[in-house]
Amino acid sequence: MSRFMVTGGFVGFFIVFLAGLLNDRGTLIVLRDAMIGCLVMALLFKVLYSRLESGIAAAIQDEAKVMAEQARKDAQENPADAES
Repeated sequence: MSRFMVTGGFVGFFIVFLAGLLNDRGTLIVLRDAMIGCLVMALLFKVLYSRLESGIAAAIQDEAKVMAEQARKDAQENPADAES
């Protein structure tokens, strides 16, 4: 997760820094705003990563339930296959 947060921080810093420079703002103000953008984007990327991770885990659990149910049905329909 830390790699994801570092990437988000870099993206946030770069976007805000570039936007500040293109608007002809002062260097110190641009750097301050870029620092804040870095923190905000890092936290947003952290939330995105945790949501993505929990969604993938839920999908894997659902698939495992479906496969277990299918195996149970197959074992009931063909008991000879289940013994071997």
